[in-house]
Amino acid sequence: MPSEEEVWFDLYISYNTTAGSWSTSPLINNAIIAESTGAGQYGVETATVCARFGLQYIIYMGAQDMERQSLNVFRMRLLGAETLQLISQHMVREFHVVIGKETRKHALEKWGGKPDVLVACVGGGSNAMGLFHEFVNDKDIRLIGVEAAGHGTYAATLTKGEVGVLHGAMSYLLQDEDDQIVEPHSISAG
Repeated sequence: MPSEEEVWFDLYISYNTTAGSWSTSPLINNAIIAESTGAGQYGVETATVCARFGLQYIIYMGAQDMERQSLNVFRMRLLGAETLQLISQHMVREFHVVIGKETRKHALEKWGGKPDVLVACVGGGSNAMGLFHEFVNDKDIRLIGVEAAGHGTYAATLTKGEVGVLHGAMSYLLQDEDDQIVEPHSISAG
């Protein structure tokens, strides 16, 4: 009989998440699933499926996310997942490219072409990176990142930020007069 944690989440979505992670795993023969998450919901869903099928699972999260989402971290660990601090934004993108690939596939199937405009929330960044990466070279598609406007030090980096470098990647950042990163306030888990 499945535990309460195992039936808590939609297994269809969890199965797809796990299958996507599994297919990108270099250790597929050893059935190790590795993934990243901000809020932890994907992590809990995937940990649920991995627990059900006896698969080893490693989840990467940012240190602040792990603190803010401690209940989800607890659930993942309860289900047998190993939780580690995230070290690479490239890893985040690669785990989420399926969003863009599926969007392209379904657009071609349903409309016979590509979308004109794509909109993604940039609060945590993983959904936007996953969606936009597939379409970034399609100059005829408008990519729109939506963020909380807020005020002061809220995470409105696209409208209030300046180009800077963080962790080796050029991006829009909130910075002080000495070009040092200003920690934004955000309700986003990512």
